[in-house]
Amino acid sequence: RSQVFAPDGLSFEPFEARLDQLYNWTTDFSALPEIERLIGYASGEYEISPDHNAYAEFHFARSDVQSQVASAPVFTSRGRSRSFGDAIFVPADNPFAPQGLLALAELSAGQTVSGFLLNRRFVELGPRIRNITRKTFQAVGGFEGAISENWRYDISYQYGRNQVRDISLGLADNGRLQIALDASRCMATNGCTPINIFGSATITQNQADFIRANPRERTIETREQIAQLKISGPLYEYRGKSAFAAIGR
Repeated sequence: RSQVFAPDGLSFEPFEARLDQLYNWTTDFSALPEIERLIGYASGEYEISPDHNAYAEFHFARSDVQSQVASAPVFTSRGRSRSFGDAIFVPADNPFAPQGLLALAELSAGQTVSGFLLNRRFVELGPRIRNITRKTFQAVGGFEGAISENWRYDISYQYGRNQVRDISLGLADNGRLQIALDASRCMATNGCTPINIFGSATITQNQADFIRANPRERTIETREQIAQLKISGPLYEYRGKSAFAAIGR
């Protein structure tokens, strides 16, 4: 049967889904993300001669979105994932394990166990924050005019770029966490002190900083270039009806 630990981590009791045993994930949850937008547009046209013009258009857009959700969860049902945490394996000889926990685990398993798997939210790391920045830029320039009395041309070049930058904060580094849970490995690692994860008020700020994952950053950028030439005009006229053609590449 699942057990829940007291805030000081010194004792435990059966998990019965009482309100005092549950975590209020809405405390740090932002239902309406903060959004900032910047949009710009400019266009121009210049008459080279009565039959020939130059033109240009520019588009720019940027959006910044920040969302916030509850502290990083580490659940035994998650599987290995650096994004969402991983099951915490605590060696059986962990010096912070409450008295009687090992005996209870072996009684439940019916055999000797090497450690425990725990569910925990690392409130010490603060809420998980995700910042997404999108930038879009497009420029078009070209010339248009008359080839003859009825035929016209349009030659243009278009350049576009789209960039998305995604940064996630407030995650736990499973590798460092496992080191901090193993007293012998922790003492041999610079900056590490063994942590007590039994309870909700047992991890110091320095310990939280050690197990905190570096910001996870991902950038995706796409670019597009298009050169175009179009010629259009009438092919023939018959009984008041005309047929037109447009050729482009």
